[in-house]
Amino acid sequence: MNSPAFRVAVARLRRDGRLAPGWTVDAAADWVWMRSHLSAWEQIVGERGWRPDRYVERATHSIIAELVAPAA
Repeated sequence: MNSPAFRVAVARLRRDGRLAPGWTVDAAADWVWMRSHLSAWEQIVGERGWRPDRYVERATHSIIAELVAPAA
């Protein structure tokens, strides 16, 4: 189950016409939850030695690039 906060954020993207094509609100919220899950953090920061700020920057950029459609 994804975070209700992720679902709200993705629903706002859809409401504003900015959710990238091919995504439903539920699928996109699940995707954000999975991409930002603590296990991902533990693997890349804890096990692979990435700096925390680098992980946050890369993960955020990647999620936005995948889910947010360009402005009209």
